[in-house]
Amino acid sequence: NKLRQGILFGILTYLCFFVIGFANYQLHRPAYQKQHYSLVHSPPGAQLIQLKITEVLSENQFNHRYEAQVLQLDSQQVKGKILFSVKKDSAALDFVVDTKLLVSGALSEISEPMNPHQFNYKKYLENQGIYHQLKTSSAYIISANKGSPTLRGLSEQLRTHIIGKLNKTSIQPKQRAVLQALVLGHKKDIDKEQYRAFAAAGALHILAVSGLHVGILFLVFSRLLSPLRYLKFGKQIQSILVVLLLWGFAILAGLSPSVVRAVTMFSFFALAGMLKRPTNGFNTLFLSYFFLLLYEPSWLFHVGFQLSYLAVFHILWIQPRLYKLYIPKYRLDRMFWGIATVTLAAQLGVAPLSVFYFHQFPGLFFLSNLVILPFLSLVLIGGLFVVCLAVMDLLPQSFASAYDWVLQQLNDFINWIAR
Repeated sequence: NKLRQGILFGILTYLCFFVIGFANYQLHRPAYQKQHYSLVHSPPGAQLIQLKITEVLSENQFNHRYEAQVLQLDSQQVKGKILFSVKKDSAALDFVVDTKLLVSGALSEISEPMNPHQFNYKKYLENQGIYHQLKTSSAYIISANKGSPTLRGLSEQLRTHIIGKLNKTSIQPKQRAVLQALVLGHKKDIDKEQYRAFAAAGALHILAVSGLHVGILFLVFSRLLSPLRYLKFGKQIQSILVVLLLWGFAILAGLSPSVVRAVTMFSFFALAGMLKRPTNGFNTLFLSYFFLLLYEPSWLFHVGFQLSYLAVFHILWIQPRLYKLYIPKYRLDRMFWGIATVTLAAQLGVAPLSVFYFHQFPGLFFLSNLVILPFLSLVLIGGLFVVCLAVMDLLPQSFASAYDWVLQQLNDFINWIAR
């Protein structure tokens, strides 16, 4: 009421954000980075390339695939990300994050799609700041050693250690693959049939650690720590502990872009509550959106980024209106009506993008989510307990068997919906 927002205010606001976005995006492009490897003039043919593995990608039939940071071309210090592929052969090694390599080879451009309307992998990589690739075999890798540790690398080591511990438990491989995806964000052990079943049932979001999982943990941690509110500065202590626990989960889940985005979003929600100032969900949501795009503007073009923010936006916008259409009398009734309206609001939000990007929309999402979501919090919290106990070698056989049975029922239900 104090600030009358006229046409001039609106125009200036839009121009301000447009200029910030445009400038920030341009500054992240190779042409504006003096040390980017693409700007280094070097003779044609093989070069000595020093690089560092930053992410392990899913392998294909012929190659181990990685995202890597180029450190040096011959004797010149450079920077920039590439796609690094190593041919599978008897001498090929499976590298981990933070491994530093010296390779003899030549960088090449990523191929355009061969067929009309085919998925444009080149454009997808460019949106992640990757413009070239290096294809090689073990014979051309001169040296490989452990580089200086990063938080991402330490996270990967922790995750590998936990997976090794889980492999020793009595939980069956299919159920263990779902557990690793739910808690650790590790989806490589999920077979193709299982993955297709989750996709057909409209429940693929369960396997990708993102806003849904972080949102559940945010609510659980907030509820568990609510007694702290009775202390002096209790609300501030509660919010800080919730944020720390969420970032601890992000490290456990491998610090993937999706989980970092989700944890950042809910960290803003937690800190907004701590400040005791008038606010609303839309302001907090867009504040996290703004800061994430300042940090990495190319995320604007990521499908996962678009879907997660659209889903949360529609939950904040549409779900309260849907919920008012029917007033439940009983607690169980309220729970299922709440889940139904949240699911419907989120799916209405992401439906246009789902059709645009994937040319399909799962018609049975409502049924699968209505059954799965009430129990997902129990499955997720139970999975965290299983992981903690397995790491300490204290996991009881009875608890492992019970959790295995629960995940078996989940898999069976998903397969039934998919059929």
